[in-house]
Amino acid sequence: MKKFFLLLLTASSLMSCYHVYYAPNTPTAPLFSEKDEMRVNALYATGNESEYNGGELQVAYAVTGNWGVLFNGFAVGRSELVDGVNTQSGKGTYAEFGAGYFIPMDQKGQWIFETYGGFGGGNVKNEYSYGDRSRVGITKFYLQPAIGYKSKHFEFAFITRVAYVNWKVKQQMVGSNVENQWVLDDMVRIRSKPGNFSFEPALILRAGGKSVKAHAGLTFRRGNYLADDLTEHLNASLGLSFSFSTRKNKS
Repeated sequence: MKKFFLLLLTASSLMSCYHVYYAPNTPTAPLFSEKDEMRVNALYATGNESEYNGGELQVAYAVTGNWGVLFNGFAVGRSELVDGVNTQSGKGTYAEFGAGYFIPMDQKGQWIFETYGGFGGGNVKNEYSYGDRSRVGITKFYLQPAIGYKSKHFEFAFITRVAYVNWKVKQQMVGSNVENQWVLDDMVRIRSKPGNFSFEPALILRAGGKSVKAHAGLTFRRGNYLADDLTEHLNASLGLSFSFSTRKNKS
């Protein structure tokens, strides 16, 4: 996160540094329909306003015919030379765990309803030039109902994730340089309202073969307006999705 699950991230733009302290990760949509199914997603992730780049690893497993578990890892960042002299950077790491319920909605098991909930944590580290820096910890609790469709060559899912995100300033080093005094304001705002709700709908599309498909996803964020300009509002992901069964004897 910029963190998200983490988590997470920060960055800077050419003339006016744009640092963020939270970004929505891509929610996992396993679309399981039976026991012992497994899904692994390896994704490239990028942000909109903050223009971070990084990766996501997602693993999910159907423990029973209706219950599954999942793990997501998220690591992103950006570094840039500004005014030809000073380097500013930001990076975020986040990991989350979850468990939930799934059920096929038709006899073929193609239409799936699932809902997963869980928690995660991470850190967002920023360097603002002139030796100034900050580190913000993130804790997140989430619930993500979803409906999806899967066939041999195509899958899609629409997820309506609701999250509670809590910030904690772990490090703050800002000197007397007037260029970075706005960072103090960011830290004051985070301390004054460390917890906020975040609505994070997402759309996932997959196409390809039976076991390996190309993945494309968009995750949006809407939340408390007081924290709006401290967060990333769009995470895009591209990558590969692997699905298979660990059951040795399918008969």
